[in-house]
Amino acid sequence: MLVRKYRNRHGSDRYVAYRPVLPDQVRQLACYSANLVALRVLLEPYPSGILLAELFGVPIHAALGEWRITPLLWRSGLDADGLRAMLTLLEMTGSPPRLYTNERDLSLIPLELSLARLIGDEATEKRLRYGTAIYDEVTYFFDAAYWADMMKSWLIPAIAGIGSVPEQLPAPPEEPAKKDIVEVAKLIFDYLRTSPYDERNYERILRLLFLLPPVYPIDSLALTSVALGRPQLRVAVPELQDFELYGEYAEMVRRGDNGPAFRLPPLDDPPNEIIAMIKVALAKYVTIRGDANDFI
Repeated sequence: MLVRKYRNRHGSDRYVAYRPVLPDQVRQLACYSANLVALRVLLEPYPSGILLAELFGVPIHAALGEWRITPLLWRSGLDADGLRAMLTLLEMTGSPPRLYTNERDLSLIPLELSLARLIGDEATEKRLRYGTAIYDEVTYFFDAAYWADMMKSWLIPAIAGIGSVPEQLPAPPEEPAKKDIVEVAKLIFDYLRTSPYDERNYERILRLLFLLPPVYPIDSLALTSVALGRPQLRVAVPELQDFELYGEYAEMVRRGDNGPAFRLPPLDDPPNEIIAMIKVALAKYVTIRGDANDFI
């Protein structure tokens, strides 16, 4: 009941004349509401937490909007330590949304990002997550529901040459959304195309790629460049032995199997079929003005 009516609390200014400074009403209300919410959530007997609709006494469809006002008030009225304490204590998730106590270490996550998570602002959270990964080199992973976001927040700076490959990459959830798989796979192919070669990194990222459900478009040229340039990876990652992965470049990979690496014939008189394959590869892999004939 008190949480529902905290914005209309009675005045506490009976002895205002005795105060050395004028009262900060925003801070008072922020502290009052923070104490009420923390106490109510901590006293909730069920680990799944309390429905926001029940906490604020409003219909389910209005609960999220009613809730968002409260953490934004905390940001305005609490100091950094107080705000951090509330953002660390509380977690909001689910549909319909529930509020429950958090037991994970959130100390490395910036306050604005934690705030976006707590009010359910998914778009802002994603923008801040990716920016944090690039600027602060901080990524985080809570559970399978956030797997795609975690992978994107790591792959984007890695492609830009800023971040590094984690030693352990989380496997995808049991039933991932097709959209998430397609987006993560595309970023993996971009990584293979642009990042300097590191055998352990490439091996880990390729193993992850082949753990994904095969619902994504195959970048045959990216895989061909890996197979030709680093043939040892085809031993470490057996899935690369499948020539269907290389599409129209499969013949290049087959020829590469004849030696430690793919070798072109002497350039003074290369066979026409080799010239044709190289032109196709250049046309698709390099963005140029003109055509691939300029390179032969």
